[in-house]
Amino acid sequence: LEHLGGDIPSGYELDHIIPLCKYDLNNPEDLHNAFNYRNTQLLSSPVHRKKGTKLPDESVLLQLQDLWPAEWKVGM
Repeated sequence: LEHLGGDIPSGYELDHIIPLCKYDLNNPEDLHNAFNYRNTQLLSSPVHRKKGTKLPDESVLLQLQDLWPAEWKVGM
C-alpha cells in the first residue's frame, strides 16, 4: 500500500482496476499481475461497490496492457 500512501483511510477500499475475477488466480503470471500495485487504486466504499466487476475505460486498460490476464493476451 506504500504507493497509495500507507494505510487505507476510513471509508475507502482497495480496488483492483482490472477485477480479480478476470484473472485465473491458479496461473502464476495472472496471480502476479492481478496483485501488481499498478492494478490497484483507492475508491470510496460507495464508489467501489458501484464499480463492482466492471472494467475501466479502454484508455485505462491500454495503460495496463502488460498486466492483462493471460487469456486476453492469446493471439497478440
